[in-house]
Amino acid sequence: MEPTELLLINQQLSSFKTNHFLHLFLTLFTVGFWSIIWVAVTATNCSKRNNILKAANMQTETNYAKILLTTCILFLAFIIFIGWIAGVSVGYG
Repeated sequence: MEPTELLLINQQLSSFKTNHFLHLFLTLFTVGFWSIIWVAVTATNCSKRNNILKAANMQTETNYAKILLTTCILFLAFIIFIGWIAGVSVGYG
């Protein structure tokens, strides 16, 4: 791969970097509520970087944020389901 191609790929990748310091500040400022957005932005940026790397036939990175986001959504659905079952069993549903 030529140096100009690597430079172009690097420029494309840098446009999808997550500013973790900014998201940490916003998470602290909003008492944790911003962390949901932080994880979603990180997962999206990682997916976009992986698409660029795949197109260049380069090794992709593991998208831990996407795994975390999926796990949190499934856990929340489970908690809601358990709450619904508990409500039905006591006559609220």
